[in-house]
Amino acid sequence: ALAEAPGGMYHFANEGITSWYGFALEVGKAAVELGILKSKPEIEPVSSKEFDDPVVRPAFSALSTEKIASVLGLRPRPWPEAVREFMARVLLPMS
Repeated sequence: ALAEAPGGMYHFANEGITSWYGFALEVGKAAVELGILKSKPEIEPVSSKEFDDPVVRPAFSALSTEKIASVLGLRPRPWPEAVREFMARVLLPMS
């Protein structure tokens, strides 16, 4: 459907918004649920100001998927679901 869509720039990401901290928490939770880790890892939030990074990044930079959703006629799945599927498909066969 996208190959036949009008030209332009399309952003794609799974549904929902999170931070790197929220992402790390979800990965840790999924790793325990899938049996990759025996216990939940300790993950502490840190401010991006604590990193010595010369690149200036916006405080909020979530992608809007409205355009691609309207062209394809469907909504992307929630990002935690995609994380679990990726871990199950890629990491479980390695363990």
